[in-house]
Amino acid sequence: MNTLVNFRPAQPSKTGQFSTGVNSLVLIADVFPFCGETGVFSNAANYSIVVRKLRQTGLGRNANFEPYGPEFRFVFQFEVLSQSKEAGVVAKSQMGTCTLPSGEIISILVNDEEGSYNKNKSLRVFAGVRSDPFFIGWVLNTLQPLPNYLEDDNVMGLALEFDMSQFLPTDDGTLFGVIAETTPRHHGPETLLIPRYDWIGRPEQTNFIINAIPNTVDLRDLWNQQTPFEDFSEEVASIFKERLHDSFSFWDMRDHVKNWDEDALHAHVNVRLKDFLIFDVSKPITNDSHLEIEKSTIAGKPYSTGGGRTVDTNVMDILVTYLINRDQGKFYQSPAFHATKLGLNVFPYLAPPNKKILTISHSVKLAAQPAVVWNVVGRFDSQWNEVDPVVKTKAIVF
Repeated sequence: MNTLVNFRPAQPSKTGQFSTGVNSLVLIADVFPFCGETGVFSNAANYSIVVRKLRQTGLGRNANFEPYGPEFRFVFQFEVLSQSKEAGVVAKSQMGTCTLPSGEIISILVNDEEGSYNKNKSLRVFAGVRSDPFFIGWVLNTLQPLPNYLEDDNVMGLALEFDMSQFLPTDDGTLFGVIAETTPRHHGPETLLIPRYDWIGRPEQTNFIINAIPNTVDLRDLWNQQTPFEDFSEEVASIFKERLHDSFSFWDMRDHVKNWDEDALHAHVNVRLKDFLIFDVSKPITNDSHLEIEKSTIAGKPYSTGGGRTVDTNVMDILVTYLINRDQGKFYQSPAFHATKLGLNVFPYLAPPNKKILTISHSVKLAAQPAVVWNVVGRFDSQWNEVDPVVKTKAIVF
């Protein structure tokens, strides 16, 4: 799961879009990586994008951000596939809804790039299969550089674009935090102890930070059961403070040079313990502004950008560099310079899904004669190549 946010200043109006002079905010959540081009949303989950206002309550060692005020929650739900037949061709489609903070419900046709509007057309929403905007060129444990290993990957994308003045008033502050989460839609005995499946604020908080140190207890499930924007219990907080401290120290020494002093390390732990993607709509959000608000606050100085995360942000290299040398050394640029497809400049901002046919081959040496192997395996209507003593297959259909 990933969360993206970008503030779009007022631009000349376009047909069907907001009026000239309207500042719009774009919020995107991506779920179900590796979904292929025929992916669908689960009818058993709530997919939510949640925003709250923030206050910067300290700088330097005391760096911190506190949420306040009500939640602004956008909840997506989807139904099972429906089937229709036209001119002898069977087509399948999926419908869904998005419930706005006001309670208004918008109907959604999955994969409709035009999206759906609310009643006064101050908000537009999309849901469907898109090219994954995330890219990564590092092996976590070894930091071995490699090309984007999410190449040709697709995700299920959820995109919102709305008039800021209608949904997130800024009269008492322009700083916000946003998270995305998936929770059980139907509560029963089997889901009673699962308040949520997953949640995410800043990219890779769990995989590259909470679960970074080899041969340690995996705390990701415990993390996902905590409630975003709320303080953890004292017991749980102590567990994660210790893990965050150890993880940041582990990352710091990846280049064998200590760049994080104890004050900065303490501040980083405090900031990361409250995980939400931070953005300020009074300042520019660009491909390079990701994490700048947090970095400046930890460094004890005012921030100068809108933070956030655009569709094309080089998230992983920015994160890895900061974790290792606190931006005081070289920039860790991996061979993955961009995602499979760059983002769009128009709604829904996520690029269309990848439809490239991927070929996967694998061979296994078997210590048996071909006749014995075929007697056990059978044909399965597949395309097999018999090579003695190697049996190769292009596909096995069960």
